[in-house]
Amino acid sequence: MTEFTIPRRTLRPATPFRILLLEKGVTVSDAAEALGVSRPLLSAVLHGHRPASKALAARIATLDAALRQEDDGMAEDGRA
Repeated sequence: MTEFTIPRRTLRPATPFRILLLEKGVTVSDAAEALGVSRPLLSAVLHGHRPASKALAARIATLDAALRQEDDGMAEDGRA
């Protein structure tokens, strides 16, 4: 798996989710569709140009947890 690092000075609230998307190979378009928002909106949030609403932040947290749970499930099955 490729390691993605972003300099600390550019760390934004959405950065860990952005890194997770990159590691999983999930496109911004696919994530936006899963979250029920437009691609430009999600891109702006991920790049720190717009703040996420409370509702969007909650949906991002849910998707983040689901993506991380996929990793946990694979590790428990011995597939990782």
